[in-house]
Amino acid sequence: EAMQVVYSGGAVSGGIRLAELNTEVAKLDLEQGRQQVRFLMLGWLIDLQCLRNRRRVLDENIGLARRMLEDMRTRREEGVVLQSDITRYELQLEEVRLQQEKTDESLRTVNYRLANALGFPVPDTEFEPELPPVDLSAPVAAESHWQQVARGSNLSLKRAGFTVDIMETNSRIVAADKRPRLFLYAYGKFDSPIVTEVPVLNKNFMYWGFGVGMSFRISSLYTANRRIRQARIAEMESREAYELRLENVQNDVQAAYESYRTAATELRTREKSLELALRNYDIVSDRYANGMVLVTDMVDAANVRLASEIGLENAKTMLLFCYYRLKYITDTL
Repeated sequence: EAMQVVYSGGAVSGGIRLAELNTEVAKLDLEQGRQQVRFLMLGWLIDLQCLRNRRRVLDENIGLARRMLEDMRTRREEGVVLQSDITRYELQLEEVRLQQEKTDESLRTVNYRLANALGFPVPDTEFEPELPPVDLSAPVAAESHWQQVARGSNLSLKRAGFTVDIMETNSRIVAADKRPRLFLYAYGKFDSPIVTEVPVLNKNFMYWGFGVGMSFRISSLYTANRRIRQARIAEMESREAYELRLENVQNDVQAAYESYRTAATELRTREKSLELALRNYDIVSDRYANGMVLVTDMVDAANVRLASEIGLENAKTMLLFCYYRLKYITDTL
């Protein structure tokens, strides 16, 4: 026996289309999971680079503090510097060492999490991130560019669009219940022997035929209208959900873009602050060497320099993070 549906009111083609849409949604879910993992790994790498830069700044400041202490001890033997000045600067050095130890602890924690997430041997693996440097001289794309990229690339927005297509297809499938099904059929049957006769006849018979058939479910006259209304309401809700998702994506892109602009402004400010802090440190250091300022002024200048250097490294990291957050929101990582 064989049968081929000729017309089903759109149920067959709708079922095929529904399966294709569900496949596309599954692919989007997989890609969205990849984007989330990439952003998580990227966040840890940025943290790792920030901590390494912070450690480098602290090492440089510890080296400066030690040289300053050696100079102060030499001048103490000459009777120019008081022991209290040396003690105060030693306290400053211990404070920087404490920050160094905290930074090392954070480095070990981030490195452990990254190695554990990637499946590397945790105790024997140490990562050295190689992220691109921040280039403020390069032109930054306008917000309208990122909004356009988000409309074409954002995976959650694509998923909402596929949901609308799924609801539309489901409406057509439900509406097909009110229509008859037409089909072609053919059959062949071989009978032997004929057991209805006495005695049994040892003869063979071959039956065959073909034609056109039609079927219709009577119950659909009572249930289809309600199911069609439910499907249309679900379709309308999916369209509203798409518009809401589009609005949320636009708001996220706008907020991320403003954060990037703010981070770029902060980086320029931090660069200027470090320039002034270094100039102030050199001036105070020269005046201290000539006995024109107190050790408290020297400690303050060293603290300002350290804070400015760490602030600059944090600003660079924040700008890099804001840029990749824009790419994450637009799903272009």
